Amino acid sequence: MRVSSATLATGTASSGGTHWNYSDLTLRGLGTSRGNSTDKTTQSHPFYDPPPQAKLPPTATAPLYSNGAELNNLPADLAETAAEGPSGPSNIRPVQEQPPAVELSRQIYVVGFRNRARFIAHSLAPIPQIPPVRILAHHRSEASAKWLEEGQAIDLHDARGKLLSSHPIHCPEYIGPRVGAPGFSRWNGGFLDNIVVDTGIAALHPTLRALRHSIDNRTTICLIQEGLGVIEKLNEEIFDDPAVRPTYILGHMTHNLARHMGTSMALRHKGNNGQLLLSAVPREEDHGLEAALRHHFIGLLSASEALRPVGLSWIKFLHRKLPGMIWSSLVDSISVILGCRYDQIVKDTHARRLWHALLDETLYIVSSLPEFRDKPNLLKYFTRDEFRMHLRQRLANQGPMYSEWISLIRRGDVTPVNFINGYFVRRAEELGLDHRVNSLVVSMVKARHQARIRELDADIPFGLKPYMMDGDKLGGGINEDDSDFNL
Repeated sequence: MRVSSATLATGTASSGGTHWNYSDLTLRGLGTSRGNSTDKTTQSHPFYDPPPQAKLPPTATAPLYSNGAELNNLPADLAETAAEGPSGPSNIRPVQEQPPAVELSRQIYVVGFRNRARFIAHSLAPIPQIPPVRILAHHRSEASAKWLEEGQAIDLHDARGKLLSSHPIHCPEYIGPRVGAPGFSRWNGGFLDNIVVDTGIAALHPTLRALRHSIDNRTTICLIQEGLGVIEKLNEEIFDDPAVRPTYILGHMTHNLARHMGTSMALRHKGNNGQLLLSAVPREEDHGLEAALRHHFIGLLSASEALRPVGLSWIKFLHRKLPGMIWSSLVDSISVILGCRYDQIVKDTHARRLWHALLDETLYIVSSLPEFRDKPNLLKYFTRDEFRMHLRQRLANQGPMYSEWISLIRRGDVTPVNFINGYFVRRAEELGLDHRVNSLVVSMVKARHQARIRELDADIPFGLKPYMMDGDKLGGGINEDDSDFNL
């Protein structure tokens, strides 16, 4: 197995990490062996303006669109190479101008315990070059109990339930309640170097605000979230000082994961074509250290064959991210607004009218994005009739399933509508385009959430209000085995 990590030609390695002089970086492969197991970013970037192109490690050699059956993939004639070539060594400056060496840690922290977060922890566990992953969770007793009950490990099963691998993990560390006083945290585990964040939108801001004391410009955060616009929000509300703002990597996972039946931590991996798409976010003023941090973290994640990481430029990442966002902006928002199952959208005339109006507006916004102005082949994927047909067919295949957003509303949690439909609204506002349908959808989803909050505050028993009746299961109906164990 060949993996990559950013390595300094003139640096030295130590047991605690790697010493880096970030003025002269090269990318070099590292040999690995089997571990002990049973098997300053601009506030508008990358949401409004296309960023400068960032060089990525040569590990992203897998095809960008490897499976033509997936919604996120293009036909073969439009496929492009995903990975960027390795960045060559920079010109060495005079010795007196070189910055001091910086030691980059290989410790990775996973914040959150949803399916994707557990899969990342499981995939990195057997790699000997990486210290044991530390998982930060919100529910101390529950997380510890589940960890003990299931053998202090995360098991991975295939779609039929056959055990594929089992890797031990450290006990999840308690970082304080998911909600509460801003900045409240019980975690005192020291500085956070490399963080993978996969939490629900409701927990994202409170969590990072609570960990703010352990994060600065030496920190790299890989955000794996449902929509776009999260970094802008974090910079506005939490990391408002550009001088000590962390470095970001955008992540998008296409692995089909579910919680294994009868367990809380074990996973089912459906299919074998999933990838972890990564896009480094350059800073407005990049002094070299930030670039070294990004390359270093991507190199660490690239050490895992199971994750199948692929480094993408911003435009290609956006192209892969948008199909899922368009799908969610339709089915999830309409399901919440109408309180219905997926199959009821197909059968209801008014729901179909809302579907077409919302899709027409969203695709017009996407087709007007400046990122695709010089990329007609990428834009063609969204404007062809095949894309609309694919969405309709995917909806028909869902059957009597309920949206995950319905489960969020039931618990009184916020949905990611601000970063799904809300993203299209913000892009339309910037371009001076019509966004009335998406704006209406955002308002209606938020109204549903506020109505549910009032019910919970009033302690209304289940089944006595329309949200909780059998014909309008805004209160639930999610397959328990497919839901996340959200810590």
